[in-house]
Amino acid sequence: MELEEARNLTKERVEKANETFGINKSLVVKIDKCDDPFGQWAERNKFKGLVTLTPFDHLGLNENVIECRKQKKGECRMDPSCTKPWSNTTLFVSGWEEWIEEAKKWDIENIKDELGLWYDVKDACVIVLEILDPSNIRVPCAHIPSVNCVEKCNYEGDLPANMCDDRFLSKYPGLRGIIEKQNLCKNGDWSMPFKGDGETPNGMKEYILNMGPKVHVRVKLKIPLRECLEKIRDASARDRPVTANNFIPFNNIGETNADLFKPGWGQPGWGRETGSAGGGKKMRKSKKRRSKTKRRKNSKRKSKKKRSKKLRSRKY
Repeated sequence: MELEEARNLTKERVEKANETFGINKSLVVKIDKCDDPFGQWAERNKFKGLVTLTPFDHLGLNENVIECRKQKKGECRMDPSCTKPWSNTTLFVSGWEEWIEEAKKWDIENIKDELGLWYDVKDACVIVLEILDPSNIRVPCAHIPSVNCVEKCNYEGDLPANMCDDRFLSKYPGLRGIIEKQNLCKNGDWSMPFKGDGETPNGMKEYILNMGPKVHVRVKLKIPLRECLEKIRDASARDRPVTANNFIPFNNIGETNADLFKPGWGQPGWGRETGSAGGGKKMRKSKKRRSKTKRRKNSKRKSKKKRSKKLRSRKY
């Protein structure tokens, strides 16, 4: 999609995107450099259980981040300070399940150009988060609604519109910050065809995450991009179903990324409670029950032997 086409927001485009507004599961994915701040944060926190979504706080908090975190977020609106460049609600992600479906179509050998990566593919990682409160998953449209907002992307009768028009930008200040960061209204090398309807130019849903010490997430997966795509391709070639569950197990202490692709992971009957790697309370209890049963059987055998000896002594 060209920049000019993206700038011209139409009612038809928004209505079509609103038909599939929201997200099925609170699992989101981001492709990022493995050793950039977000990738480093994910590495430190994978499999730790609930952690706060503060991957950039150590770099310092600017005034927009501080102001945003003071404000109460609504389901259908966010304070404009939150979406200003480098602020608190600016981390773009995709839905993990939809991303897997799209990834099946990608040309792995040409993935850098296909995804528009500005860095080498060997440096790219796939990072998957589970967001505890879905209201922290926001849609980059109108007043930056959450995925739970019943109004969806609501432009209040202002369409069609040129998203670079000052009157439009003044009415939707939350959206303005994203438009500025995406350089939509400039014709430069870093300009992105941001659509303003909650979808990427290729039709995938896109979201932005609200961050901060009150936002709790689980880092479910961090894996090199190429390795992830090869796993998806190989499974598809064998006509095996590939879903988010094939990649994401329960958060067991001691899991490694290699465990995530073992046969059975994510399938019914696998996980912490039924005997997966790492074990869990229920698994330990079942072991105790088995050991108790074994002891009972052994004691019964011993008592039978004792009784048989007594009988023999009486008989002879």
